[in-house]
Amino acid sequence: MPPLGMPSAPSTSSPSSLPWYDWLVLPATALRRCGVDPDKRQEVTGHSRPLSRMWARTIGYWCRAEPRDFMRTLGLDPGEFRDRNTFESYKSRNGLYTVQNCADIRKIPVDLWRQISGVTLADDVVTYYAHFEEKYPGDRRNIARLVAEQLGILPVEAVLYREALNDMLRRSAMTYAEFLEMEGVRRAELWDLTEAGIQSPDAVRFRGA
Repeated sequence: MPPLGMPSAPSTSSPSSLPWYDWLVLPATALRRCGVDPDKRQEVTGHSRPLSRMWARTIGYWCRAEPRDFMRTLGLDPGEFRDRNTFESYKSRNGLYTVQNCADIRKIPVDLWRQISGVTLADDVVTYYAHFEEKYPGDRRNIARLVAEQLGILPVEAVLYREALNDMLRRSAMTYAEFLEMEGVRRAELWDLTEAGIQSPDAVRFRGA
């Protein structure tokens, strides 16, 4: 599995200094104790309800990892039917994809998809954001969810991929038009060179435990 990079902040300006991960996983009561409005959660993360810390570990994995990678990060045993069913049920219920699913949908070899998946997902996210923002100009709260549904990723991943691409362009002093002129492999090389990407800080702590 390729390196996923480090966490990025959401593209939507946070209504407070509260980190995006806290917005994502804390219950409404905890957000209120932090002095913020829980109704802003969807604006910041794309999620209307808190995401469990367990599944938050998979941020950056959807469309990019094998089931065994997910299960290792989740602390599940691939050899146990109950654990496999836990993963497959969550994946199916939320319309999420593994690396093989995405490669099959795009009709390209899985090894090539692994190489270009990060930057390609980020570019697709930006494209779908533009489409849905034009289609539903008065419904910006649901855009991340709509984008995520098209790609088989979590809503928060849509938010973070969008910001990661924008951050990569800023650090590269490159316009989006210039980026689009690059070939897919060259885009992936730039993505890796600038250490762009997204990942759950809780996954980092879990694997390091």
